[in-house]
Amino acid sequence: KDIITNVNYDYNYGDYYTVYLSSNVKVYFSIDYSGIAVWDRTLYYKLSYKDLPSNTLDFFSKNFPNALFSEINFTTSAYDSIYQVELVDKKSFKFDGNGDIKEFILRNLEQNDLPDKVKSYINLNYPYPEFVITDITHSYYVSRDGQTYITEYFNIYFSDFSSISIYINADGSVGKK
Repeated sequence: KDIITNVNYDYNYGDYYTVYLSSNVKVYFSIDYSGIAVWDRTLYYKLSYKDLPSNTLDFFSKNFPNALFSEINFTTSAYDSIYQVELVDKKSFKFDGNGDIKEFILRNLEQNDLPDKVKSYINLNYPYPEFVITDITHSYYVSRDGQTYITEYFNIYFSDFSSISIYINADGSVGKK
């Protein structure tokens, strides 16, 4: 039996009530136009890797066999359900409610980790010495609306505090976002 351990009201990011339950669950209620609290989403946090769907576990055993999980959450709403998985090495993943991969993000990459296409694009468009790369984030998105579209984004941050987003589409084209 769940026990309510805390309730917060937040008006900074929209009118939300957050109800904290003793079973590591947060239930969010938004306030509708008539002032009534309406269920928005439920977040199950501090899950174990054993709580992940079998195809998600297969994804990790095939692609990241030595993965060390740091945080696993499951959020469900009227619109969708998402598993969010964070690894100790800062890799971040999102899976849909069925356990199919939707997104993954790799942070703190080195310049050598960039594909040759992206390196060529940077060298052609940013050849100046002041464009020293200080951080790289790699995002990979998958859409499953009848077809699969894969888009990769490389967010590249420079020492002059500027940044660019370079994408690689499924057809191999490279460009600036």
